[in-house]
Amino acid sequence: MLTPRARDEIVNHMSSQIMLFTMYPSTAQLNICCDRLVKFHPACRDSIGSGYDSWKQKLVSKFKNLRRPSTSSRVGVCQSEKEKNKTEMLHSDEYERHIKELKRQYSGKWVLSSLLSLMNVTEANRRHWIEIEIPPVTAVLEKFTCLVEPSVMVNEFQHITKVYHEDVLERWIGVQSKILAYGKTCGKTNVKKFLSELSAAKQSD
Repeated sequence: MLTPRARDEIVNHMSSQIMLFTMYPSTAQLNICCDRLVKFHPACRDSIGSGYDSWKQKLVSKFKNLRRPSTSSRVGVCQSEKEKNKTEMLHSDEYERHIKELKRQYSGKWVLSSLLSLMNVTEANRRHWIEIEIPPVTAVLEKFTCLVEPSVMVNEFQHITKVYHEDVLERWIGVQSKILAYGKTCGKTNVKKFLSELSAAKQSD
């Protein structure tokens, strides 16, 4: 029989793997994950119901907590319930300290909730830097390497657009050609610069 600690460790591992793809797993996706868990590891099977109802409920609760705004980061930066630090600029030394901590965490065995907390704390400075200096994509990724992670990118997208539905990203598939075609005729320097870098990145893949 599994101990509560063992069950928590399994849920943490499952959620960390799911988070690589989405922070909003559907009921069907959770059913598939939990069904495979008990199928390949019979010791995990519930004695009643579908055999995985308790695992599914634990994952649902886990993701609710993960999506809840963090109240603090690992470097001790406290945030109020109103998330004031998301909109206020940090002092340069504090900003750089957070970036170093972000890189340190991402270079090791990282935890998504901690990365998102640090990204949220540095958001105002990051947005100001990008809007004023218009750095190349490579420079942004060099400073905020964790943006290559799908869940971190989705979080960034949601904060910029204030849209919190993943289907918006899916709609990009249907209109991307039109947007890129328009971008090629657009006279704005930053748009041309972005498309040039995007094309170069695509060719290097």
